[in-house]
Amino acid sequence: MAAFSNRFQPLLSAIANHQGDAVANLLKLDNSAHLQAVRSISGTASGTLPESVLRNIHQRTLSQVGQQNNLWAAVLVSHCSCLAALLSGKFDTAFSHFTAYIQPLNEAFRADTEAWMVPVIIQTAENLRLLAYKADEQLLSQQQPQQKMEEAGSHLQKFYGEATRAPNNKDKRKALLALMNTMLKLYFKLNTLRLCKPLIRSLEAPGFPPFESFPKAQRVTQKFYSGRLAIFEDQLAKAEADLEYAFSHCPASAQQNKRLCLYFLVPVRLLAGRLASEAHLQSYGLQIYIPFVQAMKLGSTRQLALALKHHQQELIRQGVYLLLIKLKPIVLRRLFKRCWVIHKQACEAQNSPKAHQYPLSELQKAVRWQDMDLDEDAVECAVANLIHKKYVKGYISHKNQCVVLSKADPFPPITAAQIAQQL
Repeated sequence: MAAFSNRFQPLLSAIANHQGDAVANLLKLDNSAHLQAVRSISGTASGTLPESVLRNIHQRTLSQVGQQNNLWAAVLVSHCSCLAALLSGKFDTAFSHFTAYIQPLNEAFRADTEAWMVPVIIQTAENLRLLAYKADEQLLSQQQPQQKMEEAGSHLQKFYGEATRAPNNKDKRKALLALMNTMLKLYFKLNTLRLCKPLIRSLEAPGFPPFESFPKAQRVTQKFYSGRLAIFEDQLAKAEADLEYAFSHCPASAQQNKRLCLYFLVPVRLLAGRLASEAHLQSYGLQIYIPFVQAMKLGSTRQLALALKHHQQELIRQGVYLLLIKLKPIVLRRLFKRCWVIHKQACEAQNSPKAHQYPLSELQKAVRWQDMDLDEDAVECAVANLIHKKYVKGYISHKNQCVVLSKADPFPPITAAQIAQQL
């Protein structure tokens, strides 16, 4: 029993001395010293600790931390019970033990006048999220209802509310961005994106610390999820700005994180007509986008359709499939432009004044060559859509069955067209 208690001595000392970073590190669920201590006690095979052990933890915490910190005694008893359940692989039980100390920990945070518990709250929130994932995965495998992530979301909201109010010390608000990020990860996992927007909007609330005052890692994470949410809301300018921020502020050593930012940034840029080089995509393992870039360069609707079909499942899973479908009119615009350039050159060679008049029948031949079986009405509809979206400047002459293109910049830049759509 003495050996067991000694393993927790550094944690008790850190709590007594208000060493927030040390307490946060020692409360990680994968802390090897604590896991070994719990494993050494008989009875852990069932996922429980003997009552005598729990009483000892409670009494020792009070003696080390002080009688006035009875809340911490409740925290450590539940924490050790949680570790015992984890060692036996009972994630559902572990989650129940873990959530048992959320309220006393929140009360301790409320009473904290030094804001020393900020790192502890941040780590606890992350522990809660990860444990909820594991518990729901296990429940799913057992064909039982999965509600732990939703329950975790409710607990995280309590932490966030406490940090927002920041009684006794406004420095408690330093936990806000990390807590927001943990909640955003959870909401994306649950696909409850409607809860993300009001959360992100709180960044603009009075009293919220300046964004640049938070650690870079937290800012990068927030911008990453904010950018992803903007994609779902079709706010592509904001999505590009946020994802670009996340990508550019990621350290060069964090290649996987930079790749993740690019995974969502590349299709947003494609929609703006900005193409990544194949070498750049290959350097980040994003070969999946190379066929899309090639389709845009060539105006190949056939290649775009094949790429969408081939990668459909992964793109749907990552949430960018609907984004890439929007490339269809842009790729068709590129095909139209290439055909028109050839037509224009032929007219100029013959000194014909009809270079700005392009027959719809010629465009129909081009799209059929690209395996798009469209009749004349469908081609006319596609061109009308391009004109409506400002991708092409001109009008359709039904009398002459042609597109009369503007003599000045008939194919404006994609970004200019998109800006014009918003006016």
